[in-house]
Amino acid sequence: MKKGTKIFLSIILVTVILVGTFLIWDNFGFYYSTKAKYYESATSEHLLPAVGTLPEYKSVKYKYYEDWFLAFSSKAYSMIVKYDEETFKNQKKVIYEPYENINEYEFSNEEKNIVKRNLEPINVDGFSFEMYSEWYPKCIYFIGTNDKTNEIAYIFFEDTDLDEINMPYSMFINSYCGW
Repeated sequence: MKKGTKIFLSIILVTVILVGTFLIWDNFGFYYSTKAKYYESATSEHLLPAVGTLPEYKSVKYKYYEDWFLAFSSKAYSMIVKYDEETFKNQKKVIYEPYENINEYEFSNEEKNIVKRNLEPINVDGFSFEMYSEWYPKCIYFIGTNDKTNEIAYIFFEDTDLDEINMPYSMFINSYCGW
């Protein structure tokens, strides 16, 4: 084989490998961010509290997690708020109210969907989560409290292609919500 042909084939091979790597990454991957803008963008469409509506807090942390496979994607928006002990106790009394008012609602095609709620607390990293969903398992709210650290966690998960959850919710929060 001539030297020029070898160089040409080597350049083609390297190009194919680079393009293939980028295509694989684009179709099979995940993204996460700790920027507040992702969580704040979800507060207007979903039952998530905006940080401006909360009582005085010590700190707040955000996490946005997106996982995708070809055309399918899931997104999770999280916020963890740390309070002093008194404010934390007061917030624990009211944090579930917006979600408990979710009852039964109707879709445009007149199909009814009943709210799904966990019966046992979901324990993850010291947090005890309650789960609420209008459209289970496609859209789920997880609201958690940590009595030792005086923190409250809000997670909204969304995946319109998900049909069932076949793992414990604690694993689901870690895996699918990027906890």
